[in-house]
Amino acid sequence: MTVNSKNLGAGLTFLSVTAIYGGTALQSLPMGSLTSMGPGFFPAALCVILAGLGTILVVTSIFEARQPAFGSFAWRALFTISAGVLFFGTFIRETGLALAVFVTAFVVSLAAAETRPPAAAAIALALSAFCVVVFIYGLRLPLPVIGSWPDW
Repeated sequence: MTVNSKNLGAGLTFLSVTAIYGGTALQSLPMGSLTSMGPGFFPAALCVILAGLGTILVVTSIFEARQPAFGSFAWRALFTISAGVLFFGTFIRETGLALAVFVTAFVVSLAAAETRPPAAAAIALALSAFCVVVFIYGLRLPLPVIGSWPDW
């Protein structure tokens, strides 16, 4: 049997998120009515939409066969993205936002085999500058731009 595994995975993810958050909203928040909406009405409405999209993705993935079910796995992407996220979470305070975003974006950009190091560096530099401007100067988050590690 062949299925479109990307659509199947996305659809199952949507359905599982809907089950978790929709069930929580229905159990713990009052729904109200259409004229007097309660705090659970909006999350329930979003979960209905998400469940519909998930169902459509699962059904179309079965009838739209493109690749063998559970084919090759992108190990390079798994390791590089995981390493980038772990680096960012572990070292943002020590290295500062600029270097943490640069290293994370550089490593994560290399997840695609087509991306070359100069292009990854350009992406990382642009994203690092953008994040510093938005988060440090725009939103005034209390993060160091340049960290204290190693002691400069």
